[in-house]
Amino acid sequence: MKHPDAVIVFPPPMDRIARVYPAPHFLSSFISSSGFYAQPLDLNIIALGKLTSPFFLDKEIETAATNRARLEESGLASQKEKEAYAACLRATARLLYGRSIHSQHYHRKNLMDMENSGIRYTRIFFELYKKYFGLFYNTNIPEPQDIETFFSCPEAVLIKDLLQETIQGAIIDKKIPVVGFSIPFAQQFLPAMMLANEIKQKMMDVHICFGGPIITLLPETYRKAVIKTAPVDSFVTYDGEMPLLQLLQDKLRGEAIDEPKNGFVQNATHKNATPSDDAPHKKDKPVHTHNRFQKEHMGYFSKNTPIPVTQSTGCYWKKCTFCDYINLHKDKIYRPRPVNDIVADIQYYHSLNFTHFRMLAEAIPPKHADEIANALLHHQLHIFWHSFLRVDDRFTTEMLQSMEKSGFSCTIGMESANACVLETLNKGYDQNIIRRFFEKLRNASLMHNHLNIIVGTPGATYDQELETLAFCREYTDIFTKFKAGIFTLTPTSDMGKNPGKYGLLIKDSNTDHQPLHGRIASLSFDDPKGMTQEEKNRIMEGYTQLNAQIKNQQKFHGFLDSIKGAGSGAAINDIAFVLEKPLVRQQVMHHDFKGQADYMVVNMSENRDHQVFIDKRQAAVMDSLKDSVFRFQDVMAIMQNENMALHFIKKMATGYLIKAADIPHGIQ
Repeated sequence: MKHPDAVIVFPPPMDRIARVYPAPHFLSSFISSSGFYAQPLDLNIIALGKLTSPFFLDKEIETAATNRARLEESGLASQKEKEAYAACLRATARLLYGRSIHSQHYHRKNLMDMENSGIRYTRIFFELYKKYFGLFYNTNIPEPQDIETFFSCPEAVLIKDLLQETIQGAIIDKKIPVVGFSIPFAQQFLPAMMLANEIKQKMMDVHICFGGPIITLLPETYRKAVIKTAPVDSFVTYDGEMPLLQLLQDKLRGEAIDEPKNGFVQNATHKNATPSDDAPHKKDKPVHTHNRFQKEHMGYFSKNTPIPVTQSTGCYWKKCTFCDYINLHKDKIYRPRPVNDIVADIQYYHSLNFTHFRMLAEAIPPKHADEIANALLHHQLHIFWHSFLRVDDRFTTEMLQSMEKSGFSCTIGMESANACVLETLNKGYDQNIIRRFFEKLRNASLMHNHLNIIVGTPGATYDQELETLAFCREYTDIFTKFKAGIFTLTPTSDMGKNPGKYGLLIKDSNTDHQPLHGRIASLSFDDPKGMTQEEKNRIMEGYTQLNAQIKNQQKFHGFLDSIKGAGSGAAINDIAFVLEKPLVRQQVMHHDFKGQADYMVVNMSENRDHQVFIDKRQAAVMDSLKDSVFRFQDVMAIMQNENMALHFIKKMATGYLIKAADIPHGIQ
């Protein structure tokens, strides 16, 4: 079997494993369709899979057991010790669940299936993930002269140990001439450097090229400094297809790599690169002119994996003052793909039995969204597709109805409903336009959408943020989740470039660390006219509570309040219940913990801090009801006491341990 001419690496860590990052696959597809042979290599999913192998899980379970015994011996005298004990029980429950799903053999599809079902990877393996990858999330991209100091840190040693066998077999043994690293998130930069260094030490002749959003957003002065000492031969900024093709042509022909003075491969430099007619592995089959995942590289994908399909590059609005994504495209021009190409991609994946898709776009404009929807309906493709939309008055109810019929759902970047905040963000609409748009969504029955909210926009007051929160409460029928996040100031956004214009005072970044949020860095700032951190946290808690209310009402088909307020079993006798899955139970050994509770129960689908304490009798009832549909009278038959049975149902419902099995009838 012939060896690849190039391998495109996706390095760790990135925790959203169900969202396959497309660039390595698309680049490999483009190179292979141009007469060469390239393969994607997802080192992230391989590393995460090995990190959750029985070897690592058993070590963590043993450590958790030791900590648990120590806390139990301490007597749990202080509140801090009690909280630590509860956290230890939760972590143990999740580790044991993780161990059970990998009890035989590790398979990448298991992890993707788990996440697609709503059980987030980082909920189950949070302690492991934080322990081994936390450094990279909490470290800004270092100065060029400091990069090498990370090569020998414990986290680097672990990554090398996890991936050494894979790198040896996929790259070094095959003497791959060109290795590309696609780096979309800041936490991947250092691990990519570490892995590049390992490859370089064993293959001096290999050409290593870094590209991706993070590389594009790095200052040119930084890239020029790094290239002098780092184990990287070139950087690609912006789109990588043509530069990588030219680089590969030069490398395989033994020609000098272009731009030898600084080692950069720029998009403009290689604009004349063309698919090769005399490439060593020229294929006879016709080539496609756009990028796709290839069937042979999709074997580990779950069938519910949302497959990325490129809809456009650039943003058709491109005026938001907080956004830095528009800088990922050199000329900032919005370029939509032809509808026929988009549908052809979906037909290709549909023939492989994939039915869930997510559009790669900053936001789809009305006309293009309508054309895609009608084309899908014309071809009778029964699929689910998701994309970002911006609030745009040009959407009509008829357009949105077609989109709904075609299987569409969306995430809308509203950000705020307050007039002053919207003006600061330069969103281009006001609350009246938002209301009209949302009413169209409602009339089109386009439900199950998400809404993005920015909390703490520069100058925003607490009352203004409360206005947006109250506004959101009016639309819980069309949005299943309100995705609120605290404002992040990035150096390449208009706000980051002109902070004074927005009343911001930039702090010394060396004295006030800010989280990266996946970008190169975030600027630490004072906002004299804005909210305090405590106020921001209160607003965030408001959205957390709102999302919990929506989720719980959905679980009980809107009858949760009836269950919580029931004064007798007869009031809820028509509701059928089932136990949630998966639930993991941990025995509480200390006799004076949480009201003499005997067990902690953790729902693996809930947040990391989820826990419910039950006694032995409640545990026995749960065991009796396992894998069955039950009603209040069934619980009553077991417990023989109406008050105790009613208390059990309420505790299970408010603790997220049961849900409604079907839509109840006869309840007023």
